[in-house]
Amino acid sequence: MRVLIVGDRPETAAIGSALEAEGAAVAHRGDGPPPAGGADEIAVIAHELREIERALVNPGAGAVVVASHSPGALAAVIVATKLGTPVARLCPPDSGADEGVNSRLIRQLAETTLAPNASAVLEWVRASYAPER
Repeated sequence: MRVLIVGDRPETAAIGSALEAEGAAVAHRGDGPPPAGGADEIAVIAHELREIERALVNPGAGAVVVASHSPGALAAVIVATKLGTPVARLCPPDSGADEGVNSRLIRQLAETTLAPNASAVLEWVRASYAPER
């Protein structure tokens, strides 16, 4: 299985390492600088949509884990939903809800919300997906 992790939470490195230890191929895309807004934000999202689609299609990812509410994370959720790739978003149980547009769309489109730790992500991957042969 190939898993794409999008976002720069402190936990993403440990999650990636745990998935690799289980035999998954892991790709990580960081957030990049936040866009200025307006046309700049639209251009960033359009660029991210193209880049994420390339990352998910060649070779295909089996799952996407979103670890932020960045334009890149939104693009990953949109493309994964379009391609039928399962998406989990990371959200600590004690965090307040971020009500920005990206956050609301990610929350609506992701199939599940996980605690931001390796064991939660591993359990989701193990329960949902058969290992590659």
